[in-house]
Amino acid sequence: MKIAYIAAGAAGMYCGNCLRDHALALAIRGLGEELVLVPIYTPLRTDLPQGEETRNGPVFFNGVRAYLEQHLPYMRKPRPVLDRMLSSGAVDKLLGAVGAGTEASRLGPLTHSMLKGEEGNQAREIDELLEWLRDELKPDIVHLSNVLLVGLARRLREELGIPVVCSLQSEDHFIEGLAEPYRTDCIEEIRTRANELDGMLAVSAFYREMVCAKYGIEESKVAVVLPGVPLDGHSAKKPGPRNGALMIGYLARLGPEKGLDLLCEAFSSLATAGYETLRLSAAGYFPGSSASWLKEIARSLQGAGVRERTEFLGTLDREEKLGFLSKLDIFSVPALRPETKGLYAMEAMASGVPFVLPGEGVFPEIFERSGGGMLYDPGRPDGLREALKALIDDDGLRGRLGRAGRAAAVDYFNSERMARETMDYYHSLT
Repeated sequence: MKIAYIAAGAAGMYCGNCLRDHALALAIRGLGEELVLVPIYTPLRTDLPQGEETRNGPVFFNGVRAYLEQHLPYMRKPRPVLDRMLSSGAVDKLLGAVGAGTEASRLGPLTHSMLKGEEGNQAREIDELLEWLRDELKPDIVHLSNVLLVGLARRLREELGIPVVCSLQSEDHFIEGLAEPYRTDCIEEIRTRANELDGMLAVSAFYREMVCAKYGIEESKVAVVLPGVPLDGHSAKKPGPRNGALMIGYLARLGPEKGLDLLCEAFSSLATAGYETLRLSAAGYFPGSSASWLKEIARSLQGAGVRERTEFLGTLDREEKLGFLSKLDIFSVPALRPETKGLYAMEAMASGVPFVLPGEGVFPEIFERSGGGMLYDPGRPDGLREALKALIDDDGLRGRLGRAGRAAAVDYFNSERMARETMDYYHSLT
């Protein structure tokens, strides 16, 4: 089967959707299928090498062109000279390097226009995508990476005559960040356009239920395929703390929504209560908008006398990530909003590191299939601290949970299983 997988780039950042999409593409190709990852807006940034699975050519819906088409009516018709300049590889590389901006609060008009598809200001971009799909790739199925691309479905189905499916994976956070009236307008457009898809795949049962209720979609029309991660490079954690220190790790966006401040607060409380060997290491993308917030966390740690027992590492490539995970004894991201995918929990399990996570969102589904850590009630003020303390105090428990998580990653939470289930879904439609 030949699959066109249309994936939105994240302006030069690592993002969970891009990482999942690329891992899925590689795993499906590993099954002997022909999948081509088709970036739009900006090139994809992932932590695995990109090769034949990713389309080599100008990025469709190039971020600069899409922006200009939104704000300059002159650009909504073909302008050969300008189009060639803006579609050059140099522009695509620049977009990937410096980012084109993904802050929802500023992207309401463009998001709504994209959802309107052939009726939006970027309609001519669909013509170019269609021409390439029809004349060059000739796919058997088109997969849209998230529901914000659902505006493409109508013309793709009508003119290609093949199934068009869409993943549902954490778009709601972005949509809820849009300013009004665009938030409401986008929700209404999705409610209409989602009915034009041949199928949808949600990354968790939790997210399926939430999205179906919000957009008026029948749950029976949405399959659930839990994510998985590539296991290459991961190795089981050796039991016991290293060098006498016990390391708690955090690997996610360094922003308020992921709860790093809560983890630092719990760490400070424990580190000053007799746990002298306790350490904390946090890594992940650091948005400039979080600078004052992160400085306040550092001041708080300094005031508690534990700043020298913490480190903040920023963005890690894959080799650095694997090394980071190998040094951890406990993994925790106390996200404030219910998470939809939980890829970082699966990465921790793949390395045999037990997790401490809030008992909401996708995490109960992950825990039920793995037993690879502990869940706490995010509504209880001391829930996070108590769960961390339970693992810190019991070497045997940490080892048992870490081994259970590693086994679950090998047996289920891997990209190969995700690929097989996705292919089964494709075949059910074709």
